[in-house]
Amino acid sequence: MILSREEKVCFESKLAAAIQTNPQYFPAVNKISDNILQLLDIPVNRAYILENQLFTDDVMSELFSDTYYGTLDQSLDFCPSQEDMLIAFSDKLSERPVSDLPAVMHLHQLFSQKFYDQLPEKVVKHNDVIRNVDRSKLSMSQRVAIILDSYPQEVTRLKNKVANRIFNNDYFKIPARQKTGNTGQITDNIGVANPEKCRVQQKTKPHQNILGVFLPTNSKWLEEINTLEQPFLAGPSGHTGSSLLMSVMIGNLSADELKEYVTAVMGLLVGGGYHHIHEVGVIAKRIGIPYQANKHYSYLPERFLTDAAMQELSAEYPELLIDKNSQPVTSAPWYEPLKSRLLALADNVADKLVYGAAAINELEGSKLIDPGTNRYFMFNHTQTVALATNNTAQISGHSVPALGK
Repeated sequence: MILSREEKVCFESKLAAAIQTNPQYFPAVNKISDNILQLLDIPVNRAYILENQLFTDDVMSELFSDTYYGTLDQSLDFCPSQEDMLIAFSDKLSERPVSDLPAVMHLHQLFSQKFYDQLPEKVVKHNDVIRNVDRSKLSMSQRVAIILDSYPQEVTRLKNKVANRIFNNDYFKIPARQKTGNTGQITDNIGVANPEKCRVQQKTKPHQNILGVFLPTNSKWLEEINTLEQPFLAGPSGHTGSSLLMSVMIGNLSADELKEYVTAVMGLLVGGGYHHIHEVGVIAKRIGIPYQANKHYSYLPERFLTDAAMQELSAEYPELLIDKNSQPVTSAPWYEPLKSRLLALADNVADKLVYGAAAINELEGSKLIDPGTNRYFMFNHTQTVALATNNTAQISGHSVPALGK
């Protein structure tokens, strides 16, 4: 059965609710929180944040105003110092188990847009960098961790290359939306489904979504979503791009962990009424997430799909959550051992050719394997991308407003 766009919007709201109420399935979120905390604890970073007052009025508004989504719980009844704000920020990221997934993901979003690019020290020290394995099986985040573990001085150049991979494409070069003059809706609903036609049991904190704020332009994006019968809310997600750029640079996340993290990003952006799933998924695909439109089993974490809420959702929307064409893959008994030996030999050569000092000095020519296609892509150092440091960032000509704007 072919679902209407309205039915897909209802599904998305229910999926976002399931994501928000089950943070235990997304341990990658805790890993990113721990790595952010590590960066915040570096003395030079801490001093820079306090001396330059990075907790601006705009940041404070995003953290406490009820027009934003994923705000901190406490009310702001005094004028906090920069030190107070840094403590509150860190305390929320340190909370275990996570009780408010949207709030944690919002803090990640703020860090990626307003803090990370300004920090003097951007390299996280990992204890679990994987070496001497077939790198075609590693995620982009893991391969970045390998390079930075040996060559931390290349962090800015490598960050720009990853940013180009994410942002330098038609999704952001060609404006996909135009403002209508509307301001969205104050709501406590998860997502933007019509509550009279789509029952979502969970409610959330009152916030302002962006339903009706944008219309699609006559662009390739409009053609794409019409072909795929996808709903429109705000176009390709720049917020997803900035969050995933940070997760690649500091996370050392495996392919499965990146799936967890992307799903948590969807919980924030779809649940808050800022984007539809396709607007997030096409950007996640840029870092190797196997996103496929209308096939949500393609990117959702397997453990999460086994949850009771997701099993119930699968029964309601089998077209979107059940792969009816899956086939077990088998091979001759001699194949895998031989393959592993050949790949290990090739990887040993790659260690010397790609990750050696000479190669890093020529980082403009470094190659990473896109796990989504198993093809190489080449970074071009002449392409630059401005990271979001203000309320609005111009990313390859595409305007990305802060959450809630």
